[in-house]
Amino acid sequence: MSFVPATQPETPASPHAWCFAFVEREILMPEHAAHALQPLDIDAFAARATARHYLGRLAGVDCWAFAVPEPPPGWRCLSLRAAMMGMDPLLGAAAGRAAHLL
Repeated sequence: MSFVPATQPETPASPHAWCFAFVEREILMPEHAAHALQPLDIDAFAARATARHYLGRLAGVDCWAFAVPEPPPGWRCLSLRAAMMGMDPLLGAAAGRAAHLL
């Protein structure tokens, strides 16, 4: 898995994206611990986002950072440090980059 930083998505965009969404300084993770962060349709967060930044591509999948006012149903807030403990190191690095940009 490799990360290629960029400021604009390539054409065509990947059908799903890594969506790193944050409420304040906490990252959103699926509510059920058994569900790890997975690529999603960006509409899951784009409509409610107060800020949105493109990060690049991780393993050929677009990466986006979103700031949202509250967690949508099925999601919970978690400190970035705690979330990164259970992530692949490259995914954690992309999450850290998202937090930094927001």
